[in-house]
Amino acid sequence: MDKILKVAVVLDSSHQISREMILGIIDWSRHHAHWDLSIVSGGPNDLRLPEMKFWPGDGIIARLPTPRIAAEIAAAQLPTVLIDPNHEYCAPGSQLARFSSVACDSAAVGRLAADF
Repeated sequence: MDKILKVAVVLDSSHQISREMILGIIDWSRHHAHWDLSIVSGGPNDLRLPEMKFWPGDGIIARLPTPRIAAEIAAAQLPTVLIDPNHEYCAPGSQLARFSSVACDSAAVGRLAADF
């Protein structure tokens, strides 16, 4: 059996879209991955990574609402997927630029909606 990976999911659950992302990640991992998810939710100022000395994590999926959580994730040195990161976090030289990211193309969504 494959190793069960410990993945922190860090999303601001005060927004409906983030709650739906959390449910989607849970659903996907239930059917396609061997993940033990640590769901970190709350408002933007409530989010914190699990205490690294007690949580031997393997990866992080996160939206970065504050510079503090961005710094925590950069310091964690774990494989990370950033959701809709600010451009400054992806800029060359940023400590977070090395991570993968997933972003919504809001302009394209708007054009499709207008064309419909």
